Amino acid sequence: MVFAVNEHKKNYSYTQTNLKNSWTQKIPKVNVEKQFQLESPKVKRGDVIFFIGKQLHKSDNQLNPIPRVSFVFRYLSNLDNKGFVSLP
Repeated sequence: MVFAVNEHKKNYSYTQTNLKNSWTQKIPKVNVEKQFQLESPKVKRGDVIFFIGKQLHKSDNQLNPIPRVSFVFRYLSNLDNKGFVSLP
């Protein structure tokens, strides 16, 4: 995983793509590689990374044929929001 350092403070416009059999991709309309300092945390299998939702991030290049597995958990702190639906 690669992060743009300290770039979670702004709202960036993006292009959204929906590829067949894939997750929705939101690609910022800025050249992240040229405009920001990038950092790839050194993690081991089983490690967890937490970050704020607005953080510019992407996957590292896939260097082997082994499929990647990831889980996305979201924490919502605004339970008074009328659009919030609680699951049983």
